[in-house]
Amino acid sequence: MEQINQVSNFIKEFILLYVPKLWGWLIILVVWRIVIAKLRTPIHNFLQKQESISQWLRGFLMSMTIIWLRVLLIIIAISTMWVETTSLIAALSALWLAVWLALQWSLSNIAWWIVLLFFKPLRVWEVVTINGETWTVSDIDLLYTTLRTFDRKQVFLPNSSVASTTIKNYSREDIIRIEIEVWIWYEADIKKAKEIITNIAINNKKVLSDPAVEVVVSGLWDNAVTIRLRAFTNLEDKRSTHHECLEDIKLMFDKEWVTMPFPQRTIWFEWPIDVRLQHE
Repeated sequence: MEQINQVSNFIKEFILLYVPKLWGWLIILVVWRIVIAKLRTPIHNFLQKQESISQWLRGFLMSMTIIWLRVLLIIIAISTMWVETTSLIAALSALWLAVWLALQWSLSNIAWWIVLLFFKPLRVWEVVTINGETWTVSDIDLLYTTLRTFDRKQVFLPNSSVASTTIKNYSREDIIRIEIEVWIWYEADIKKAKEIITNIAINNKKVLSDPAVEVVVSGLWDNAVTIRLRAFTNLEDKRSTHHECLEDIKLMFDKEWVTMPFPQRTIWFEWPIDVRLQHE
């Protein structure tokens, strides 16, 4: 009978001590989730009004704000129970140190991601050259920068590799220069070749008149003279303009008999030539 009374007293003490805390925890959980839901729309609208912040940065700030609000909810809810907040913070600090030691490479990339975030050497959908290769930026994530080649292949580079190398960005200016180098024979008429190339560039509607088209002799090689065309076009027309001008130059050279070199070998024989035919 005494044991039954002890169990009964324990249950009563447990109910009196922890049930109110449990109800308080549930009330805080419900109320705080409602608060987070109500704050989501104002935070989203505020970030959308910040024109200086890129779209992907707005999404990141929105996600981080919601995450920190939920972490705060967990801390407040647990503090209403039997766990001391100071002990919880100490445990979280120790956990963070362990994670930092285990994920130094990942944290390094996150740090470089923050550098890319604030200094913005490249943005999504910009055309850039990194490590000698030209790509279109598809996404900039916490650990990797996603790049797309012109043949629709996805390339993932660590943020540390992207931020610590030279980045050539083609999308910050509205226009871009194209260069085409053409080889002709030494016997060919250089002035005629330059005139043909100049007219082709000027008559192409995608080539801009300002800055002016430039056609120069760029080299004298063993078996050819090189002529270089420099012209400016809009960024979105770069590839098509380059291909059109190159094709038109070849067609006009054929029409005007401007000969382009090709690999060949000249063989000299002493005279008279001693030719002997042998039969098996």
